[in-house]
Amino acid sequence: MKVVIVFLLSFGMILPAIAQDNLLDKKLRFSSINQVGLLVGANKESALVQSINGIKKDQWFAGFGAGIDFYIERGVPLFIDIRRDLTIGKNALFLYADGGVYVPWLNFIQKERKLNSKVSPGAYYDAGIGWKLTGKNKRSFLLSAGYTLKQDKEEKMMQSWNPMFTGFESNTESYSYKYRRLVLKVGIQL
Repeated sequence: MKVVIVFLLSFGMILPAIAQDNLLDKKLRFSSINQVGLLVGANKESALVQSINGIKKDQWFAGFGAGIDFYIERGVPLFIDIRRDLTIGKNALFLYADGGVYVPWLNFIQKERKLNSKVSPGAYYDAGIGWKLTGKNKRSFLLSAGYTLKQDKEEKMMQSWNPMFTGFESNTESYSYKYRRLVLKVGIQL
């Protein structure tokens, strides 16, 4: 988890510096998207917070994102985000697609429940359509809806009594979890 935090902090400091030093083409500009969301799945509803930083050119945006996903088990999605405006003007429809890895970040209660388990990262993706309302200084209000999936894996150590060998046997059970949800997000793009 420390490596992930160091990576995100480094990327967050380097990209704005490059953009401000005009090392990039004049038509390219740094852009940041910050959004909150509501996740609705088969089991319950929960929240999502994301920050995406990248480069915008004309109708395209590409960047790296991270967030906190509270659905069932807390975790950190790390992903690449690509967006394309479908229309030109202050009111624009856009498509987006995110793909990356979901890293579990269990809270204290979740860790206690999985005491004899090893939880490992899995795939993460999110895709949908949205509406962008651009105001002064090229700042935009974003509203989007989409479909998202996060996966993780668990290896659980089990011990059982075996009377034939007069002792305990250790077994490992593997589980793969897939959480499919609908997502509604509201945010700003700077």
